Amino acid sequence: ALLGDLERWEGDRPAAAERYAEALAEAPAHPAATEGVRQLEAEVRRVTVEVERPRLGALARSLADTDDFARVDLGGEWLTVRDRWVWGTRTGARYVEGRALSGSAGSEQGLFADFEAARWWRSGTVRTAVHAGVQTIRSGEVDLGVGASARFGGSSGARTDVRVDWEPAFGLANTLQAVEANVRQGRLLLAHDRPLGARWVAAGTFDVASLDHRGVDGASRNTRIQGSVSGGRVLSPRLTLGLTGRLLRYAGESPTFGSLPLYWDPELSVSVGPYAQYRRPLAGRWELDARLNPALGWIDERRGGSGELVPDLSARLALEREGSTYRTRVEVFYGQGRFTGYRSYGLDLSFGAALGGSR
Repeated sequence: ALLGDLERWEGDRPAAAERYAEALAEAPAHPAATEGVRQLEAEVRRVTVEVERPRLGALARSLADTDDFARVDLGGEWLTVRDRWVWGTRTGARYVEGRALSGSAGSEQGLFADFEAARWWRSGTVRTAVHAGVQTIRSGEVDLGVGASARFGGSSGARTDVRVDWEPAFGLANTLQAVEANVRQGRLLLAHDRPLGARWVAAGTFDVASLDHRGVDGASRNTRIQGSVSGGRVLSPRLTLGLTGRLLRYAGESPTFGSLPLYWDPELSVSVGPYAQYRRPLAGRWELDARLNPALGWIDERRGGSGELVPDLSARLALEREGSTYRTRVEVFYGQGRFTGYRSYGLDLSFGAALGGSR
């Protein structure tokens, strides 16, 4: 039982659960082991609620770029925790505009609904989930999506995420043409981050998607590969400085209508640069979280000649307030691929009421 307490205090909840089980197998009424199990279960409930943040509220999301693409989602969300189970949904209206397959300006709109059912395992260190979604923005058609994910956490603070999805690909392509051509994706995402001692952090992602152009006769599948790696030093509880690199590659060419590809399809895009992450509490329970990443990129366009060096800039600013009853979050982001070239902008808003702890 004492060894279980030590493991729990060190943050290794699965090991603590094993020690308590060993003690109770020898002495089923052992008071220290019984109390240890009670404390461990309370800690698992607390951690689960902190991660999931049960809520009921409204959300608004928008994305726009200088290629005339814009997307707006308006809706609501609900998420609750029951023992080790998590249930959640997001529903609302979705609007997409940009260049249509005809080459002129166009738009599509409809309803969407996303659902998730998840369960926590191994004393709150493993989370598995299944997802499903439906939307009607493609000329009144009903498009379905399904997926699954798993998250693995370690006592050292390391975290690994795995996710697979089969769904419409317009959120990845960011073009109205991809919506109208019914481009779908089978996608695998791997992400891992971990502390390296007390002062260093590292993270990496690998994202591969197989794109199926269902609305284009004779078009073959295309493969999109994206990855990133970063390392940083924690200079203070508020400031982290580091270096990050990103890579994007399409194995094949996007189908075109007229002179317009369905989506941006570079042979290769690579960028490397420093980043700064800054967090600090503000007055009135608000918290600031900002990230700035200026970089130098190399882009080899599939059309238009040899590669070129370009500036690459991304920035994000989030403000969040978590009161005893209500939560509010505002996040804006900006990306720029060339000083006189592509730029993207985004805004996320959410406001909701906390639903309390798990049961």
